Amino acid sequence: MTATAPRLTIIDDRCSARSAPAMDAMSHHTTGQAVVIGAGIAGLLAARVLRDRFEQVTIIERDTLPSAPIPRPGVPQGRQANALMAQGRAVIEELCPGFTTRLTDAGARTLDMCRDMRMRLDAGLAPVTQPGPPFQPSSRPLLETTLRSLVTEAANVEVVDGQAVTGLITDGTPSRVTGVRLRSGGRLTADLVVDASGRTSHLRDWLTERGMPRVRETTISAGTTCTTRFYQAPETPTTWMGFVAAQHVPHRPVGAYILPIEHHQVVVSLYSAKGHDPPTDDGFVQVARGLHELCADILEPLRPLTRPVRYGHCANRMIHYDRAPWWPDGLIALGDAVCTLNPVYAQGITTAASQARVLRNILAGDLDGHWTRRFQRLARRELAWPWLLATAVDQEWIDHAHPGSNRRRGLPNRLANWYIARWRDHVPTSPYLYREFARTMHMLDGPASLARPALVIRILRRPPRVVMD
Repeated sequence: MTATAPRLTIIDDRCSARSAPAMDAMSHHTTGQAVVIGAGIAGLLAARVLRDRFEQVTIIERDTLPSAPIPRPGVPQGRQANALMAQGRAVIEELCPGFTTRLTDAGARTLDMCRDMRMRLDAGLAPVTQPGPPFQPSSRPLLETTLRSLVTEAANVEVVDGQAVTGLITDGTPSRVTGVRLRSGGRLTADLVVDASGRTSHLRDWLTERGMPRVRETTISAGTTCTTRFYQAPETPTTWMGFVAAQHVPHRPVGAYILPIEHHQVVVSLYSAKGHDPPTDDGFVQVARGLHELCADILEPLRPLTRPVRYGHCANRMIHYDRAPWWPDGLIALGDAVCTLNPVYAQGITTAASQARVLRNILAGDLDGHWTRRFQRLARRELAWPWLLATAVDQEWIDHAHPGSNRRRGLPNRLANWYIARWRDHVPTSPYLYREFARTMHMLDGPASLARPALVIRILRRPPRVVMD
C-alpha cells in the first residue's frame, strides 16, 4: 500500500488514524475507503466485491455480532426456514469460491429439488424426477456466519459491530456522499457508502434531508405470516429429505416448508394467508400434520427443540431508487434496503447475490463520475423477474380478498399470473414441466424461458388434469 497522509477516522473510539488516499474521481485502479452499512448477506457480499477495489472496507453493524451461528435481533427472519436456492448458491460461490464447501463442512447438505424433495402443488404431488436444481437448506445464522468468516479473512475488511449509522455526510452539496455519521457522534469518511441495512433502512429519509424528493415505494402485501419451529431428528433421514406444501387460493391458505438442516435438525415453517395464522403453542404440530399425510409421517419421529415463532414482515416492497430524479455520487443501495420479497419464496438471498455481481461487473470497468446511478438502474433489472414471481401468488390472495382489484393491474401482469398458475397445474403429470418449473423458481432460468415454444405448447395444448394426492 502506498503511504499517504493519514485521514482521521473515529468510530466510537475503537478506530484510530487510518491511511487512505482521497479520490478525486474513481478510476479503474480504485483506492480509498468503502463503508458498508449492515453485516447481513447483502452487506457481506458487497464487502467481498469491494475488497478487491478498495484499500479499506469497513462494515458497520448495529447488532453485536455473535461468534457462534445463533439468531440476532437485526435478522428476525433468522428464526425462520432458510434455503440457499440454486441460483443464489451459484452466484455466491462465484463471488466467494469455497463458500459451499464451508457450508457443507458445517453440516448443510446439498439436495436435489426434484429428487430429494416432495412438493404438493394445487393439482397434486409433483413427480419424483432428476436432475433438479441443487440447493442447500441451513439455518440462517449458519449461512451468515459462514459467509462472514470468509469475507473478513482479507486484511482490508473490518467489521465494527454494536454501532449504528445515523445519517450521510456530503461535500456541501447533495450531489456527492463523502461518509456517514455514527450514533456515537463520530464520523466515518468514505469514497463509497453502500446501504445494505435491510428493510429498516433509513436511506429515503436521509436523501430527503439532503433535498431529494421523496423516492416512491411500491408495496404488495397479502398479509402473509410465517410460523416456524425447530425439531431434532433421531438420525439423518433416509426415505425423505424435505417437503413443500404450496398454498392454493382460496382453499389452502396454509403452506409449509419442512427442511433438514445442520446437526440433524429439521425446520418446519408454516406460512399462511391473512387470518389463518397457525397457533404458536402445541397446536402448531396439529396444523402441520393436517396439511398432508407426508407431513404427518415426517413429523412423527421428531422431537421439538423450540416453541413456534411467528414472523409477520412478509410484504413485498420496492423502493424505486432507479427512478429518482437525481442520484448522489459515492452512494449505492442494494439488498433489502431496495427490495424486500415475501420470504416464503426464498428469493431474497439470490437477489442480493445478483446485485453484488452487478456491482462487481461495474467495478471491473472504467468508472465515470456517475456510475452509482447506473448501478441502481442495472440492479433494478435484476429484481424484475424475482418481483413478478414473488408477487404473483400474493396478488391472487389480494384479488380473492378484494374482488375486482385485478382490473387495476396491467394486462401483461395478469396474463403472466395466469400462465404461471396454469404451469403449476400441469406439474403433477409431467416430470419435464416440473423440472422446468423448479429451475424457474430457483431463478436459474429467466422470463425468456417461459416463451420457449416446447414449453408453451405443453402448457397450453390441453387443460391440466388434477391428480389426487
